Amino acid sequence: YSLTRLPALIVVGEIDQAMAKESFLKTLGEKQGAALVAAKFPPLYLDLATGKVIGLLSMTYITSRQCKDCSEATLHRQALASLNIKPAEEKTYDEKDPEGKRLIAAYAIKKVPTMLLQGDLGAYPQISEVLSSLGTLERGNTYVFRSPELFGAYRDLTLGKVIKPEIEKSDKE
Repeated sequence: YSLTRLPALIVVGEIDQAMAKESFLKTLGEKQGAALVAAKFPPLYLDLATGKVIGLLSMTYITSRQCKDCSEATLHRQALASLNIKPAEEKTYDEKDPEGKRLIAAYAIKKVPTMLLQGDLGAYPQISEVLSSLGTLERGNTYVFRSPELFGAYRDLTLGKVIKPEIEKSDKE
């Protein structure tokens, strides 16, 4: 079946009766002879030509113990899950930790909590359009989230204080 990546699913038999073939072919695979071959699953997957796992990502949160009202940095995990993205590794540093300070300086981070996403970002085409409006892609294939105000209160590192954005009230209130 000339598979180039795993996992894969090969369905043979009365395929026309078994599933909505057109939908299947459009999203997951193709018809090969009397079989439907699904090998277009989203990452993570194994590239058989290189032997590499495609789509590995690590997520690093930078938080602030000085901000009791700040939103939870882990809200990023939920947002990425809605895009079918699940990091293989997660780390958390406070802004005062040595590694937190290093990352803040290295990526010119001005607001926390924030998140850095590193790894095989190119494996997720849906990520670029969503994340480009919320942050920046930096050296080392690292995406830096720069809009914590979208999740609520945050600590402005330049001003040295907590900012609580006004929550828009609906017209019904």
